[in-house]
Amino acid sequence: VNVLAAMSRQRIALAQTVIPSVVSIITSRTVQVPDYQVDPFYQFFHRTQRSNSQRATQNQLGSGAIVSKEGHIVTNNHVIRGATDITVTMADGRVFHGRVLGADPSNDLALVRVNASVDARVVLHKRKQ
Repeated sequence: VNVLAAMSRQRIALAQTVIPSVVSIITSRTVQVPDYQVDPFYQFFHRTQRSNSQRATQNQLGSGAIVSKEGHIVTNNHVIRGATDITVTMADGRVFHGRVLGADPSNDLALVRVNASVDARVVLHKRKQ
């Protein structure tokens, strides 16, 4: 029991250290809507309200980790792929517009930057114990 209690305390400490560096990322992109989704019959049964436009806005939710005090964030490429708008919410509730600096689809990684200085204590890196 003592070993499990110690492990639990270590997990709590780890979470308290890492959570401030985790961000929420919401992206938007415009997609082509298949013709059947514009049909009123389809809309009725799927409870969607779309105009007769063939384009729609699609949102996606993902996460990332702050890796520099200059506001660099590592996330997955599939989260930002095709995004026309990126909104980043920090653990403290601040919200920023993000911009893609680079992406590597083969490794599913992307680098996003927000125009904010970040407290160095929330940057995800190897911390001294």
